[in-house]
Amino acid sequence: MKQHKNRDWLYQKYVNEKLHMWEIAKLINVSRTAIWVWIDKFKIERPKPLHENKEWLYLKYIKEKLSSIEIGNLSNACGETILKWMEFYDIPRRSFKEINSGKNAPNWGKKGKLSPRWGTRHSEETKKKISTMLKGKIKGRKQSGAHIEKRIKTRRENHQVSTNWPIREEHHNWKGGISKLPYSFEFNNKLKEQIKNRDNFLCQKCGIHEGILKRGLYIHHVDYDKQNCDPSNLLSLCVSCNFKVNYKREYWTEYFQDLIMEV
Repeated sequence: MKQHKNRDWLYQKYVNEKLHMWEIAKLINVSRTAIWVWIDKFKIERPKPLHENKEWLYLKYIKEKLSSIEIGNLSNACGETILKWMEFYDIPRRSFKEINSGKNAPNWGKKGKLSPRWGTRHSEETKKKISTMLKGKIKGRKQSGAHIEKRIKTRRENHQVSTNWPIREEHHNWKGGISKLPYSFEFNNKLKEQIKNRDNFLCQKCGIHEGILKRGLYIHHVDYDKQNCDPSNLLSLCVSCNFKVNYKREYWTEYFQDLIMEV
């Protein structure tokens, strides 16, 4: 009598050892159909594989974030079978980005000599592609005003420590922090346009026209008093000259007053 006709032997192979029908057929050199007929005749039922349980499959793939291959190893099935059962149960698959980002990335945590790119360099072609891709894009991230102030403060402190450069009260150009004082309400856009028009939209120091500048003309207070908005105390300067006249203020005050008197 063939072994597959023995219920106990067939139950042992099919249920306990969890062999496939074709594996049992190969052991005793019979057809797979013969094994299937006798399994059906003896009414032998093998428990459903773990991956056919929707809750178990959802737990492993969604909650524990195992791959289809890892789940297949747990339930004695291939990764393709796992994916088919996921499709049957409408379990959403993770995107490629989710699979390969963060700690799931194959090279996560690999630094220095452990990195697969250790000792390698980008080819010239790759460099050009990266350069083309980055053109027109804003470099760096947007920073809040508080973050920028903190960064500037840190740089100033580091600069002072490294070079002993004087700041605030110790600096020769310190005016008591008057640069942060508010302007007069009279100092509005309408007044600024009137002064520019009076000056023919020319910088009153270097003579450059506003149309050539990337940034418009600034309106400068001759006596450096932000509250004094009399037209005789105002004139047009380009950004470069406006920066220069912040030093040696007494000299520039006298210089521009003489210039206005001549006009």
